[in-house]
Amino acid sequence: VLMDEPFSGLDMDNKGKVIKYILKKKGDRTLLITTHQKEDVQLLQGEVLYGDESGFNWNHGRTK
Repeated sequence: VLMDEPFSGLDMDNKGKVIKYILKKKGDRTLLITTHQKEDVQLLQGEVLYGDESGFNWNHGRTK
């Protein structure tokens, strides 16, 4: 599932409802979202992949 800024314009109450719905429905599928809000990643129980002009830094923030 791919989503681009899916929570833009939502208040915190509605954002929480949408996130609960997404987590319930996504099952074992991969969810990829673009966001500027780190809290969105935390609420979705995800991890951050940082991209720049050279591509994605897949190891950012991971410990060896």
